[in-house]
Formats: sequence, C-alpha cells, structure tokens
Amino acid sequence: MKLSGLILRVSLTAMVLLSLVFSALIWRNPSRLGRTETSSALKTTQETSASQQAAYLYVPTTAYYQTGSQKVQLLQKDQSATGEIHKTIRQWQLKQVNSSVQLSTSALAALLTQTDTLQLTFSGPVTFGVFNAHYFAKPLKNVPSFQFDRLIIDLKNRKPKLTLVDDSTRMSRTATLAKSPTTKLRAYLQKAQPSGCRWLKNGSTANWSHTTPSRSHSVPTPFYSTSKTPTTSSRC
Repeated sequence: MKLSGLILRVSLTAMVLLSLVFSALIWRNPSRLGRTETSSALKTTQETSASQQAAYLYVPTTAYYQTGSQKVQLLQKDQSATGEIHKTIRQWQLKQVNSSVQLSTSALAALLTQTDTLQLTFSGPVTFGVFNAHYFAKPLKNVPSFQFDRLIIDLKNRKPKLTLVDDSTRMSRTATLAKSPTTKLRAYLQKAQPSGCRWLKNGSTANWSHTTPSRSHSVPTPFYSTSKTPTTSSRC
C-alpha cells in the first residue's frame, strides 16, 4: 500500500510538472508570436494607408502646363498626374503666405496664361488650413484663414513662385517658399504625357500636334502626338 501510494504521488507530481512545461511551451510557441507580429504589422499598415488616403483627398484633380499661348493638360497612363506631381514637391516648405489681393478680370486672365507655369486645380474650394495640414510634409505654423481652388507654380526662374487663387472671387495670395528644389518636378514634366487637346489663347481647342515652341527658360515639357481622348474641361 505504501509503495502504491508513493507511486501515485510521484505520478501526480510528474503530471503537474509536465502540465506546467507544456503550458510554458504553448505560451512561447513561435507560431503564436508570428500571429501577434502579423496583427501588429497589419494594424500599422492600415493606419499608414488611412493616413495616405486622407492626404490623397486633398491632392488637386487636374494639372495643366502653360507654355507660351498654349495650356496643356498633363496625363499619365495608369497613374494620377497630380498625385505624381505631389510626390515631387511634397518636401517643399512654406515660409509664409502673404496678404490677399483681389485681381481684376484681366489680371486673372494674364496670370492664368503666364508662360512656364504649372497649374493645379481642385474640384472645389479647399480651405488653406486643411491643405496646409496634408499637402506639404512640414505644415506652416501660422495659418491664415482663406480658401482657394487653384495652385499656380511659376517655373520661369530657378526658385519657383507659388500663388493660390480662388477663381470664383478672383482672390489670390502668393506664398514664400523656404525650400523648393525643382529637379524632381522638372524631371516629371519632361516625361508626363499631355492630353490630346491644347487650349489656345482665345479659349478654343485644337487637336494636339507635334510642336516645339521657343521658350526663354529651359523648362522640360513634353511635346508629342498622342491618340488618347482626354476628359477635358472648360475650366482651365
């Protein structure tokens, strides 16, 4: 009896120890750890994706390049032209936004036909506060309250000039840039594909044809034929 009791106690003790060992192994199972890491990575990816989508909502919808008397809509196959442009200038830094000025009708027309300018238009008015928070990597600290629907980047000089315009009210503001390298932007303009139409100075349209107008500044801009039929708009 004493021997059987001893064996029983030893067996129970061994079973308890084995249970503890197996429990420890289960908790330290690499497959469980892998699932935890995968969940964390998925959560991080989802948060990053949500952040990118929020920023994408405030990217302009249409890009035009004005050269001489021609305004050309930029297109890129399977990609957003305005999104690609955004990538090239995202690291620019705004130093300050100057006071607003209401342009006359003729002054606005002159601004919109100014040569060597990249013009980005939004589908509707955008508040500068929202634009400032999402468009450039480093937002401006002192944010004025106004809205606009067109971003004009003057590329005639080495340092670009930025103008924000509300087409409906003709209110405009120029912005001073602290850092604004244009190497990536100019490289993109060189490879971007223009639409199949060009806007003439009088507002009418004509089929795109191979032409290389003379320009005082060597901003690389594509000029070649294309068979695409773009979705054009009278607001350019």
